[in-house]
Amino acid sequence: MQMLARLETAGYAAWKTAFDERAEDRSGMTMMQMWHDVDDANRVLILFDVHDRARAAGWVSAQSALGTRIDAAYLRTV
Repeated sequence: MQMLARLETAGYAAWKTAFDERAEDRSGMTMMQMWHDVDDANRVLILFDVHDRARAAGWVSAQSALGTRIDAAYLRTV
């Protein structure tokens, strides 16, 4: 399954540095693609391949607790 995560960061550069440094926090997920909004670089979309939904949900909760607004949709190819 995949997860499409839409994030509103407080500042893309600082958020991206922390995201890259915490790759181990995303165990159970593989990042497939990342985009940021052309008009607002603080809006980020990330497509993950999810191997463990519970861990993915934990990552979403952790991001929210850190103050990053995040919406996640779990998707399955049909």
